[in-house]
Amino acid sequence: MACDIPEQIEAAERVTRAILTPMHVKRGAIKAMAFRPKRGSDDLSVMRSDHMAQEDVMAHAKDLESPVNKLHALVSVSVGDVRSGGGDVIDSRSEFCGHAHISQGFVVPPDPDGAPPEATDLVLLDKMTQRAQALLDKISVDFLAS
Repeated sequence: MACDIPEQIEAAERVTRAILTPMHVKRGAIKAMAFRPKRGSDDLSVMRSDHMAQEDVMAHAKDLESPVNKLHALVSVSVGDVRSGGGDVIDSRSEFCGHAHISQGFVVPPDPDGAPPEATDLVLLDKMTQRAQALLDKISVDFLAS
């Protein structure tokens, strides 16, 4: 089936992230960690919600649930805000029509078996955390589980 969403992502477009772990929500507020990729990766999955029906966004988010991870929130942010912080949003329709990734443009290396992080890793982690924290001021919470 063809995807009728344009591949180019405009700055005014909003993308939505499903928050599936309770450690990303504290007392009803989203934590910066929700916008920080895992070590060894530079991207976060989002949905191009401006091009999707609200029920499709919710359905895709629910599809991500597992026995361990339940949907705790849906949060959205503009692509322009991601880009102004140094990241980018890249269409990844190979996953499904409407899927994209927020990319930070650099990877914090994975933890080597519990060894303390190297100094360069700490600098990258700090940079990643600063970008995630900056996005928190610009998000809107579209759904928050009670």
